[in-house]
Amino acid sequence: MKKYTAHLLIPLLVVFSYCNAQSPKKEKVKMNKEVRTLVNLGKDAIIQQALTALDKKASLTNFSTTSVQTNGKEVYVVFSNPVLYLPLNSIFKYTMGVHLMTGAQFSNTIANPEDFKPTTAIPIYQETVTATEHIAFVVEAIPNLNASDLKDFEGSLIIREK
Repeated sequence: MKKYTAHLLIPLLVVFSYCNAQSPKKEKVKMNKEVRTLVNLGKDAIIQQALTALDKKASLTNFSTTSVQTNGKEVYVVFSNPVLYLPLNSIFKYTMGVHLMTGAQFSNTIANPEDFKPTTAIPIYQETVTATEHIAFVVEAIPNLNASDLKDFEGSLIIREK
């Protein structure tokens, strides 16, 4: 009987320990006064403030996802397009962000072909009707992927014309 109890008790203890290790207690982030003031404005106001700080041509219509991130000392706003169609000989800014405490900005560019060098200023990516059609074509060709899955898509899907 003791043998059976030990065989049952040991796996239960291991499973219980593993479960507790996977769900740590969430700690409340301690915010400094400047961050707290920004957070109290609300997400929409923070996003508008970030857009004002970014490129004059940037707007919410240029990006499919927006995130506001803080660690209690800093606030970042990131605008991105995880699904892109790139025609030949093109280059675009597809992710832009701003650190609201310092005003520091960043942007990521993507080109087709990858070594394409622009001769003018790099534009912000805007999905055109042609791009939407090409994206739909590729999505239909991928098994177990629907167009509705792209709404909450995490990662990136980059379609380059050849």
